[in-house]
Formats: sequence, C-alpha cells, structure tokens
Amino acid sequence: MNKKPASYSLEDYGVDSASYFQGAGTAYTEWDACYVGIGESAQDAGEDAIENAASDYDVSQIANDLSDVEDAHEDCETCDGCETHAPLDCTEHNETCEVHHYAVLSMQDAE
Repeated sequence: MNKKPASYSLEDYGVDSASYFQGAGTAYTEWDACYVGIGESAQDAGEDAIENAASDYDVSQIANDLSDVEDAHEDCETCDGCETHAPLDCTEHNETCEVHHYAVLSMQDAE
C-alpha cells in the first residue's frame, strides 16, 4: 500500500536542455522524496512527475490539484530538433528535440 504524503510541492522548473537541467534533490530540505517529470508543457511534466511518484505514494489528491500548477513558461515551446531556449523560433529540424519542460514533485512523509 502506498503511503499518503503529509505535504507536497509541485513546481514548474521551466524549459531546459537535458544536458543542462540542474536536477533536484532532498538534501538540506524539509522533503523526504522528489520526483522529476519532463514533457512538452508544464502540464505534461507535472503529470509525468506524479506518475513517477505513484509507485511510492498515494497521489490521488495531487492529481486532482494538478490544475493548480501554473505554467510560468507558457510562452515557451518545444519542437523537434531545437536546442535553444524559448520562446523558440524554429522552422526546420532534422533531429530529435533536446529541450523539455521540467517539473519537480517534492513529498514529505506523514510522521
């Protein structure tokens, strides 16, 4: 049975290249676990982070609250082959996109 979190924070980390994303962790924080999600939008990245946490936590309430995630980078887009930051002004591409939205779901265990 998955544990219910005492609290959580779902944060949009914006758009970055997979090679340069700073990552996330729990050292020196109040959080017990964190899960990174990636996607073509902040919403997609948030959903991915929730899916990643679902193996350890009861995420039903978090999924209901996902609509509260503010896309701080809504003018950003990702597209095939573009390796620049947003807003992207891309026309033709031959490679796979390396730029993604990132979201981090931080969880605190119930005492």
